[in-house]
Amino acid sequence: MSPIRTLTLLLAALSLLLAACGPAQTATPDAPEYTLGEVSVAQIQSEPGWEDLRAEDYTPDPSLVEAIRAGAEDIQVMVFLGFWCPDSQREVPRWIKLAEAAGLREDQITYISLDYTKTDADGLTEQYGIEYVPTFVILRDGQEIGRIIESPEETLEADLAAILAAS
Repeated sequence: MSPIRTLTLLLAALSLLLAACGPAQTATPDAPEYTLGEVSVAQIQSEPGWEDLRAEDYTPDPSLVEAIRAGAEDIQVMVFLGFWCPDSQREVPRWIKLAEAAGLREDQITYISLDYTKTDADGLTEQYGIEYVPTFVILRDGQEIGRIIESPEETLEADLAAILAAS
């Protein structure tokens, strides 16, 4: 195989790796170090490259926010994210904005930052079958009632309201 063809194939593979937030991938040798494990909203918002990600282009539908507020008192949400993932960079700031608008308490949401391999020290990714990030796992009484994977089918608030209404 010619060196140019090899380089072209390598660049194509690297671009796919960087664009996808799908099943476990191996980190490239020059991949930046990210905060891993359970993180707070403050840590998320201060992570390098995330300081300006505030979902300014997103305004949750007020009627759906109220529906969420009415049905979310007893839920827990696990948010699996990758700081390196463009889908997480888009959806997690929107989620934070929605959670604040809907009055979800900090103790109702656990944010878990994953590396490229999508594994964590506590085995939560294996327990919940996480293959893509972000994944929002919604629980009631310890049982999963729904999830939003990578990007919502409609909007975050519409998908969450539908999950809550169905449970």
